[in-house]
Order: sequence, then structure tokens, then C-alpha cells
Amino acid sequence: LFTDDPKRADPGIRLLPPSSEHWFGTDRLGRDVWSRTIYGSRISMIVGLGVAAVVGFFSTLTGLIAGYNRTFDSVYMRLMDGIMAIPTILVGIALVSITGSSVQNVIIALSLATVPRGVRVVRAAVMALAEEVYIEAAVSIGAPTWRVLLKHILPGVVAPFIVLVSIIIANSILVE
Repeated sequence: LFTDDPKRADPGIRLLPPSSEHWFGTDRLGRDVWSRTIYGSRISMIVGLGVAAVVGFFSTLTGLIAGYNRTFDSVYMRLMDGIMAIPTILVGIALVSITGSSVQNVIIALSLATVPRGVRVVRAAVMALAEEVYIEAAVSIGAPTWRVLLKHILPGVVAPFIVLVSIIIANSILVE
């Protein structure tokens, strides 16, 4: 994705406007701004996509169970409410200060702080879908719970899940 070496300075081409060779122009040292932007965004994208993957997996898994099983829901959602009571940035700062600063620890810290929000979104979608007639029909013909969740409810959770993942990526990059 680089158009030029992001670290190479060329004083002869400094402060050029955007062109076909330098898409965002050059800075005061003659470095390509586009290449430096892409180079600098690598870690942020790793963190954003990593948090979205972890939160997406755990939110979908536990949100499906919590939305469908009322006994698990009452206990698990109180735990999620407790975690949500603490702002994400504070949870992230506390966990990174305890475990040390690395990309992996930042992903874990932001994931732990963000999972409850994801679980609530998935759980709400599951609870709405669980009342549908086709779900009652699947249960009445003896379909096992895992089949009802995976074949009938999970496809209905995809749309809110996509919105959730895009918000998580953006929020994780900002908090990181």
C-alpha cells in the first residue's frame, strides 16, 4: 500500500501538493505523507480488528445463550452490568497498567471492557427473534437448542452484529 518508503527523506521534494506520485503530498522533510499515514495506522488497525474479533466471538457466543436461556441470562447479565458500570477507558488503563503495555495486552484490556456492550446487543436481537413463530415451530418439532440457535436465530443476529463490529473497531482505535 506504500507509494514510497515512509522513512526516506528527500529535501528536494519537500512540501509538494497531492499528485499521482505523492497521493497526500510530502511533508517539510520530503517524506511521502500517504506512505507515512498507512505505515502509522498498522498498529491501530491491528488493535481495532483484534478487539472486534475477540468481542465479536465472545459477544455472539454468550449473547446467544443469554438471550435464549433465561436462567443463564439473569446471572450473566448482572455480571455484564457490573463491568459496564466502569468506563471502558478506565478498565483499559487499569488492565494495561497491571499487565504492561503491549499490543496483545491492549487488545485483551479493550476486549474485556467492550464485551458487555456487545453481549447486550446480541442478547437483545436474540430475545426479539426468540418470540417469532418460526422459532416456536422449530422448538415444537423437537429441534435441539443448538440447532435453533445456529440455524434460526444466528442468521437474524448478523445485521446488528455487523453494525456492532464497525462501532467496536472505531471505538477501539480511539481508545487505543
